[in-house]
Amino acid sequence: MEALKKLSEFIEKSYLADYHKINRFFSEADAALISLVTPILVVLSKDIRFSLVIIFSSFLVAFLMKESLLRQLKNTLFFIPLFSLAVAVPRYFIDPSFGIYGLLEFFFKVWAALSFPTLMARCYGVERLASGFASIGIPSGFSSLLALTSIDALISTRMLWNSVLMLQSRGGLKVSLKEIGYFVGFQFLRSFERGERINLAYLSRGGMEISLRRSSLSIKIVPFMLTIFILFIICTKI
Repeated sequence: MEALKKLSEFIEKSYLADYHKINRFFSEADAALISLVTPILVVLSKDIRFSLVIIFSSFLVAFLMKESLLRQLKNTLFFIPLFSLAVAVPRYFIDPSFGIYGLLEFFFKVWAALSFPTLMARCYGVERLASGFASIGIPSGFSSLLALTSIDALISTRMLWNSVLMLQSRGGLKVSLKEIGYFVGFQFLRSFERGERINLAYLSRGGMEISLRRSSLSIKIVPFMLTIFILFIICTKI
């Protein structure tokens, strides 16, 4: 149950921003552009150094936005990057040409690709990040879907958390890993059914577009993105 508790806390912190504490270092459009471009550049890069540059830059931006660096480390390093490392380890033994460098490159690429999207989602909230995507020209259908997904993810997380609290209030009943698997699977099934109901409600109202707040790119994004592109070119050419 402790693992479920930590998972629900992680998802809620990643999807829900405290709006009255949102740092205005970047606009929503800036945050969306950073979240979109940096993972693409990480995937296109062929050098581990650029991944390290992006990871370091995310911590620098987190510091400038007065975010906890420890929290940034926990939210970006745990779960997906470490899980991806565990998935890639068998290839290290199966394919000798992959090597320790390939293993580390894969790990740092996943970590770097998640660094800025996770930071911006936590600082601005996925709903405002979706508004930022609409502001920079991403189709409104995708932005609306992202906003709906964030709401559903938050609801699912809170339902999962309430279920954990219910079990703990009954004396923390001991359950097997198999039963925990059934429990989590049931929660995912309920989430899928809830998504279907939301979609039907959306279509029954004519498929109206979700109203998204628009923002514009700020002057701060120009030197930041220019620096990122220059570092990308340098790391690619060296």
